[in-house]
Amino acid sequence: QGRSFDGVRHWWVSEDESNQFDVFFTQINEDSTVFGGSNGGDSDAYFAGLYERYKYSEQGLIEGYLLYRNTGATFVTTGNTTENRFTVGARWFQGGDDLEFEVEAATQGGDAINGVDIPWLDTYAIHAHLTWKLGGDLAHYLKAEVDFASGDDPNTVDNERFDQLYPTVHKHWGMMDFANWENMAAYSLTYGLRPSERSKLALSWWYFQSMEAGDRFGGPVPALTLVPTGSATSKDIGHEIDLFYNYDVPVERVKLGLQAGLAGFFPGDAVDQARGGNDDSNYFAYVQANLLF
Repeated sequence: QGRSFDGVRHWWVSEDESNQFDVFFTQINEDSTVFGGSNGGDSDAYFAGLYERYKYSEQGLIEGYLLYRNTGATFVTTGNTTENRFTVGARWFQGGDDLEFEVEAATQGGDAINGVDIPWLDTYAIHAHLTWKLGGDLAHYLKAEVDFASGDDPNTVDNERFDQLYPTVHKHWGMMDFANWENMAAYSLTYGLRPSERSKLALSWWYFQSMEAGDRFGGPVPALTLVPTGSATSKDIGHEIDLFYNYDVPVERVKLGLQAGLAGFFPGDAVDQARGGNDDSNYFAYVQANLLF
């Protein structure tokens, strides 16, 4: 899920390094005669923004951002329309020896495909987590997290679905990549520890719901996206359990990490409704090595 954009970026850093201000402009897609000529539209797509970071203490920071995305015609399936979407948000993080918390909130506005409005405030996303560092020889910790993102309300002509833009969801909402920060209500508990100085072990539980029962729910893999029928009523997507282990191998001159994960997803009533009774559980496992020079 790596991201690489062609563009320019400039940033300013204060003398005491407590403030950093970034400006960037990128071109996501270049116009071509194949796409631009076939639908008569402009297939260029752009992504730009402003980002402010203020570090007010050794373990505390506040960030604010304004993002703009213009999506060209090759990204839509009807006509030569474009989408102009603005995102305004802020994040507050405070670390500590015993407690750590983070809060982030964002809203979007603009014009969606075919001129449909993206209404400010009704289109939103929220994240919050709190970590208790229990300490001890094994450095135990317990983390509680909630995430919300609006879905498209079928009772309005607007598009209230929050768009997470360019995500790396595998890091944030479950190992199995079943969820995006879109039309989502997610609740999580994680218990972690360090069995040794070089190893980490964590067990996580996730519960997913949709915000709008009739809107699609899914992660970055299209085949796993849940598209409810018009008669869908349940918002109960299901539960996921993840087990994660990492070991840093002691080698010279490079960093070598060995990692393994095991996960299971247990569908709820919304999956049963959307897939006509097919609510089988799903399982996922992986091992990998990370080598850093």
